[in-house]
Amino acid sequence: MRLAKREKAFIITAVCIIAAMLLFEFLISPFFEHTDRLRRGIEKAESDYLELMIIKSEYEDYQNNSKGIEQALKKRQNSFRLFSFLEKAAKESQVKYEYMNPSTSKGIGGFQESIVDVSLQSITMDQLKNYLYKIEQPDNLIFIKRISIKTNRKRPGYLDTTLSVLTYQKA
Repeated sequence: MRLAKREKAFIITAVCIIAAMLLFEFLISPFFEHTDRLRRGIEKAESDYLELMIIKSEYEDYQNNSKGIEQALKKRQNSFRLFSFLEKAAKESQVKYEYMNPSTSKGIGGFQESIVDVSLQSITMDQLKNYLYKIEQPDNLIFIKRISIKTNRKRPGYLDTTLSVLTYQKA
């Protein structure tokens, strides 16, 4: 069977189109898919790397803070107790406290938080100012965590105050 020139051209064109489709389907398309997958993998690896750098920075900050806490604790006397310290400050400030409730909570690493809740009743603004000045000592790791100040209903011009004082100690 002899094919006419037109039929030969048609068959050659069809074979070329089929060959091009097969070439695209089995060589070119997988190449671009693989390249796209690699690009996405690189982008994910870069974002993971940036996240790790942020975590590393935070970790180094925690390490530095921990060393600062250790150094401050070394400066402080071994016999230091927050409750006793607050009692002494109350006497020096001529403040009478209604109650003091000490508690400790689990801390981070080798440190734990020691908290004392203090209630002061019928005190003046000057007494409160002096007491706060005496007790808050960041160099000694003594901080006021929470404070509530209300006017005393029975004695105008006086205040009722509740505060939580925090320090760190070795666990």
